[in-house]
Amino acid sequence: METSFIEKDDAAYPELLKEITDPPERLYYRGDVSLLRTRCFAVVGSRKATRPGLLAAEMIGRRLAQCGITVVSGLAEGVDSAAHKGALSAGGRTIAVLANGLDQYYPAVNRDVQKEIERKGLLISEYPDGTVSKRYYFPLRNRIISGISEVVTVAEAALRSGSLITAEAAAEQGRRVFAVPGNFMIDRCAGTNHLIADGAEELIDINLFLEETGLSMRTDENLPALSADEQEVLRTIRDLGETTTDEIVMKTLKPAGMVNSIITVLEIKGLVSMEMGKVFPSTSAF
Repeated sequence: METSFIEKDDAAYPELLKEITDPPERLYYRGDVSLLRTRCFAVVGSRKATRPGLLAAEMIGRRLAQCGITVVSGLAEGVDSAAHKGALSAGGRTIAVLANGLDQYYPAVNRDVQKEIERKGLLISEYPDGTVSKRYYFPLRNRIISGISEVVTVAEAALRSGSLITAEAAAEQGRRVFAVPGNFMIDRCAGTNHLIADGAEELIDINLFLEETGLSMRTDENLPALSADEQEVLRTIRDLGETTTDEIVMKTLKPAGMVNSIITVLEIKGLVSMEMGKVFPSTSAF
């Protein structure tokens, strides 16, 4: 796909972005440029996120997409990628704002995701093709992420994370800023915790977040049919967030063989995943 562009006086240029202090005069794009005129929420966070941070970002992205919101992020590794993937997994819309030309793949690991967003969503940048990303381009990119979004959510961030720049820009632009609280003993959660202490709204329940931002809450009617035992085990895994078979056995008082069988069924149904002996709820389980 070839790169096209719109200028600030074009009808396709997002109205919200015109309101910021320094909107780009030109936006280069690949994909469905009409997405710039839809309701957009940003989800951003650390490149080196914890597994709970990635799960939170993916779930937020997916649930927003299910509510008809276009999910905006920066296509970086970690939280950004998880948010984009969450939106795509729901068959929803997503916009990636890049800090380089749209013919470049940075980071290279996200090449396939970038191509998928180009086909199914929208890539935008203020830089023409051939432009290689530079360190100082990323803070500039962040003002566009927040500038086109009504709401900015930081899923997880350390104190020196670039996501805090996005949150600061969003606050200056008059956007609502949410942050997901994290374990105070984990450095990668310190930034979001400090955002909350400084006045960001706390995202502690996805349904409440959707309600507070004027979106329709999803019911569990689309979840696969589960037996009573499967529901109990899934509920236990959701409550614990990260657990082991032994812990589930202790919590549910069910035989280990039954628990292992149920976990296998839940994994086949896409509701849980297993890694290094740990059991995690997938974003589809919420």
